[in-house]
Amino acid sequence: MAVTYAELVDHLNIVIGENHDGRLNEQQIINQAGNFLIGLHPWRCQSRPSALLDLIADQPWVDIPNDFGNGEILGITQNGTLNFDVQLTTLQEIDRFGGTSIPSPSRYFVALSCPTQGSTVEPLADPRLEINPTPSATESGAFRFSYRAGWVPLSPRGSHVSNIPPWMDLALTQCVRAFGSYYDTNDNTLIEKFVVSAEIERIRAADARQQRNVGRARGGILQGTGPDYSTNWNWSHTGVS
Repeated sequence: MAVTYAELVDHLNIVIGENHDGRLNEQQIINQAGNFLIGLHPWRCQSRPSALLDLIADQPWVDIPNDFGNGEILGITQNGTLNFDVQLTTLQEIDRFGGTSIPSPSRYFVALSCPTQGSTVEPLADPRLEINPTPSATESGAFRFSYRAGWVPLSPRGSHVSNIPPWMDLALTQCVRAFGSYYDTNDNTLIEKFVVSAEIERIRAADARQQRNVGRARGGILQGTGPDYSTNWNWSHTGVS
């Protein structure tokens, strides 16, 4: 059974005390610990089924799943029913292309971005994919997006549980307690010990053996991965150059 938010608060209060300084935010400490744990390793257990992403007409970005957070892009392709390609690139290349719009392009280029903060009283917006050329028409489910999910922040509701598997709950509990100790004593010794702890080694091993066989090797020097700017052509419109 997955550990709940209320149980994590109990563990935290064992460290900092139930009558702790009111300036300590329990929710913030728990979510910082969760983000820290997720960032320690590329956990296979956080790999999600591929999601279909929509292209919106005249919108130069594509929204991605809400649980991406501090996760990782594993791949992106067209969904198999549309006649175009999609390739990851850099934001610098997206900027270099400019805001072109090509009806029925043969290739889209995309890059992960974190939108500029609207104001200092608002949190940073969720990551998204910048895209070029800008879609000229709306296409539902145009891209198939595979990714490793990040930490989904827990809200202060007692029954809420995290988006990690239950076999990681002991590590999460230990991490929350280590963070609580840091805020209580201003000493990060327990956090440093947690990073190299037996529990971290245990869950890394458990995570790795969930799927030992990932098929034959692919890629290498014979598989082109660099940008090819000469292929965005649809026989009736000039492509990106």
